[in-house]
Amino acid sequence: MKIKIKLSIMMIAIVVIVAGGIAVIELAQASNIAMNLARQKTVYLAGEEAQYWDGKINGYIQVLQTLSNIFNFYESI
Repeated sequence: MKIKIKLSIMMIAIVVIVAGGIAVIELAQASNIAMNLARQKTVYLAGEEAQYWDGKINGYIQVLQTLSNIFNFYESI
């Protein structure tokens, strides 16, 4: 083979290896970013859901406390 063909094949191989390496690194970084965003969104949504149910439970507890106070008032009468 001529040296020109050998050098061309070597350069093409180097370019392919470098491009493949960059693609793998970028894919890993994008995957990490997507996983972190998904984790943050999940934690946020779980917090919002917990806050919703906490408010609902506190509302029911307040109603029960009000009824308890009313019955205590009737008991004292």
